[in-house]
Amino acid sequence: MVKVTDAQGNVYTQSIPIVLIDPVQLDQMLRARWSGMTNALVAGNKATALSYLSTPAQAKYGPVFDALMPDLAQIIGSWSTPLKGMLSASIGEYGVVTADGGARHLFLIYFVQGADGVWRLESM
Repeated sequence: MVKVTDAQGNVYTQSIPIVLIDPVQLDQMLRARWSGMTNALVAGNKATALSYLSTPAQAKYGPVFDALMPDLAQIIGSWSTPLKGMLSASIGEYGVVTADGGARHLFLIYFVQGADGVWRLESM
């Protein structure tokens, strides 16, 4: 609860909820969401995979999933376990590494917490 007193002596009180996020639990939950999405893609279940993405990401990546579907199991199999970057109350950043020939590439993955409180993939 916050109390503020103005210059005339009027006191205003406001309750502000503070939500603490355990970073270990958040990391576990986001990794589970990543696994859910990638497992659905490997199984060829585009609809389930898209349910892990935000609405803008669904529009962006749906056609990509369609184009890559025959090769997605192999592509996903070449990715490293997600590497944790930055975690905050509303954004989670991870990276996956893959090798292409002799070169290694890092792809960043971003989760965001929607207005509904659900964490979804925003970009990858």
